[in-house]
Amino acid sequence: MIRIATLALFAAVPASAEPRGAFDVSEVLPEVFFVPGHGDTPDRVVHHNQNRAAGEIGAHMLTLETPFGAIVLEHVVTTNNDCVPGCPDTLEVIEVPEGYVVTPMFVVTPERGRSEMVIAPYLGG
Repeated sequence: MIRIATLALFAAVPASAEPRGAFDVSEVLPEVFFVPGHGDTPDRVVHHNQNRAAGEIGAHMLTLETPFGAIVLEHVVTTNNDCVPGCPDTLEVIEVPEGYVVTPMFVVTPERGRSEMVIAPYLGG
């Protein structure tokens, strides 16, 4: 009985089934975002360079809201015409909430790559 039901299911699916439609990953995942810590994993800012720059080339100021305050960043998007496989983009911390530090303060992220900046309480020193 199970075999008949399985065969009927496969017969109903076209052999040349296409995906329901392509989507741009940036529609669901921005290039720069905050990831809260969990257990031993610290809070962090993630830069996911998605290999898209049309209309966005240049420096852009971003403000990420976090549970402990806003982090201001400068995101520099480069053209991908002059590099193979593509020019890296950069992310620099401009301002952090009082009592916190971000390390590193500057990252260079290759095309289709990912960089992380750790956010932690400032313990003095």
